[in-house]
Amino acid sequence: MAGEWLGAMQAPTREEIAEVIRTVGPDRVMMGSDFPWCDIDHTVDVVLDLPGLTSAEKHAIIGENAARFFQLSI
Repeated sequence: MAGEWLGAMQAPTREEIAEVIRTVGPDRVMMGSDFPWCDIDHTVDVVLDLPGLTSAEKHAIIGENAARFFQLSI
């Protein structure tokens, strides 16, 4: 997820990131971080603010896809 560099020169826009996610399939995307260098809460906020994705798709990206992939119960 490119949340920490949104707004930087040559960085994709929120719309472009959402389009890539739509192309790949929201069920195939997991949120990641470079913690402790990046703020996880900020990254979550960026995902929740992406246009063109449903609330269910955003929550899947934030954690449900990872839980499914790693066979965890949440």
